[in-house]
Amino acid sequence: MEIYHQYVRQRKHFGRHPKFIDEGAEMLADIRPNEEHASECVPRNPTVTVTQCVPEMSEHEANTIAVMFANKAISHVEGGWPKDVDYAEAEHTIRYRKKIEKDEDYIRTVVQLGSAIEYLVKQNNAIDIYEEYFAGFATDHSAEVPSARTVTVFKDPSNIKRGVSSVNWDPDSSSR
Repeated sequence: MEIYHQYVRQRKHFGRHPKFIDEGAEMLADIRPNEEHASECVPRNPTVTVTQCVPEMSEHEANTIAVMFANKAISHVEGGWPKDVDYAEAEHTIRYRKKIEKDEDYIRTVVQLGSAIEYLVKQNNAIDIYEEYFAGFATDHSAEVPSARTVTVFKDPSNIKRGVSSVNWDPDSSSR
């Protein structure tokens, strides 16, 4: 006796609603308990079991538009000046600063920022930054001899000289 049922449908019948019919109960298998196995049973109370016969899987796909990337750099020496002001000329910058400092919007903005800064200064004055809060917790590093060694020299392929913003390494393995 087979314990599975294969359901086959033609492609032209896909999408149609099924028609169910009430029928009587039908016995497919009659398996009687084995007395030898019953003696080997060990009752456990309480028993909590979770069973999953199918491996957990997930599928996801997304169609995205291909994006072309290009590396670009900028040399930011001094910015924020209008095009007609040469930042290298001290006279031009002094003249422009005096012109802006006379503006009503500049004065109002400085007054608003002054009140915000005053609040932060008062907040910092509430804490004594020179007090030693952790006296007696000094760690002794005299047993360790300070040392440093050059492992790698990083070279920048760009013609423009620029500083390093971040270097990360993993001390456990060199393969990362």
